[in-house]
Amino acid sequence: MSNAPLPSINVEHAFADFIRAFGGEVLEDTLGTGVSFKNADYLFREIGVIGELKRLVSDTTDDAGLQRKIQEKFDRWMEDGTIGLVYGTNRINSRQLPEHCQHELIDIFRPAIQRRIVEANKQIRSTAGELGIANAKGLLLIANDGNFGLEADAARYLIGKAIGNSCSSIHSIIYFTVNMRASSPMTDKDALVWMNLNRRSILAPVDPDFVKRLFDGWRKYLENMLSVTIDHIEADRTDLDTIRLIRPN
Repeated sequence: MSNAPLPSINVEHAFADFIRAFGGEVLEDTLGTGVSFKNADYLFREIGVIGELKRLVSDTTDDAGLQRKIQEKFDRWMEDGTIGLVYGTNRINSRQLPEHCQHELIDIFRPAIQRRIVEANKQIRSTAGELGIANAKGLLLIANDGNFGLEADAARYLIGKAIGNSCSSIHSIIYFTVNMRASSPMTDKDALVWMNLNRRSILAPVDPDFVKRLFDGWRKYLENMLSVTIDHIEADRTDLDTIRLIRPN
């Protein structure tokens, strides 16, 4: 897509509008706001998929409490000789750190992700039960809409660690960005992230063809909304650590 500035998008409103055009149901339209249970956001009735959107909105790398926890880890690593005195960072994507240290830093951010995953699992499960949808499959959509400290590779690791073997109502997860552009050596243009994560070893995933159609439809929706061309560039797992969010000036 173009490197020129683009208007900010209200992700929840835009995605709901897209789902309606795509042929899914926005459950607030279907159920209203006075239901007795906390429902999920979307229903794709014909294939039995229930979707829930969660947003990551704050850049927690500047939070004082997190900074303290990060500093404590650096102090311990310097004291036990894991790293030298030259190290120091407040970013969880530092490639200068040993891998196990990177993972320890990322784990500090896990509670915020885990709360959203657990809540989404409950919403998907209760929606399937209340609407009588047997064998429903849950699709969790996580939109990073402001946390520049969480890069794509870190998000993949963190989501996997947070969900583990639990949350049996979530079959697939999509992590994506809308207002946050990224750079990648695979293109000279700014990029948006769309990452499909499944739990194949634990649960049968949401139909990959459906997920692809959802992605293609969302890309076209954004192109029409923003009057830009968004190229489709596929990246595999090994490419994730080369994709980096672009912080605004």
